[in-house]
Amino acid sequence: MTHIHVENAGSSELHHHESPHDWKRYFSFSTDHKVIGIQYLVTSFIFFLVGGIFAMVIRGELLTPDSDLIDRTVYNGMFTMHGTVMLFLWTFPSLVGLANS
Repeated sequence: MTHIHVENAGSSELHHHESPHDWKRYFSFSTDHKVIGIQYLVTSFIFFLVGGIFAMVIRGELLTPDSDLIDRTVYNGMFTMHGTVMLFLWTFPSLVGLANS
């Protein structure tokens, strides 16, 4: 007959609801829906800032009647990128992040 002595069998297991001690590891790879929602919100806020920079350049170009800040083709591309970033990289991910949080 073999005797196995087990001490603290339950303490070595990391339960599903326990969070790691390092916040970088907690927010880098997680399957928790609330953490994924926060990741969506942080990423969408970064793209909100990028779209805001595009909007500031567009407003700066429209400040005077002369085209003196950026070229006409760059303005058209920046106008399109502003709309794309704000729609697909800010609005939709932020709504998904709010739904997951």
